[in-house]
Amino acid sequence: MYTVLAWLAAEFFGIIIALVIFGVRIENIAYLKDNLTYIMLIGEFSAFGGFLIIKYILEKKPDMLQNDIDSIGVDDLKP
Repeated sequence: MYTVLAWLAAEFFGIIIALVIFGVRIENIAYLKDNLTYIMLIGEFSAFGGFLIIKYILEKKPDMLQNDIDSIGVDDLKP
């Protein structure tokens, strides 16, 4: 769930940043159509970056400790 949310949030912010970089305004739709490919590429790269950040954070978390050896009783070892 975190991965999907991070992907969407990073893509949204990437597109907003790209719109600011290219200076696109609502009034100038023709300019937006000319640079739409570049804007979407920046959005996709930032979305992949959001995925990588979440992946890195989740890999650094410790695994759940499982004490399976403690759940084996003496009766479980008999055939």
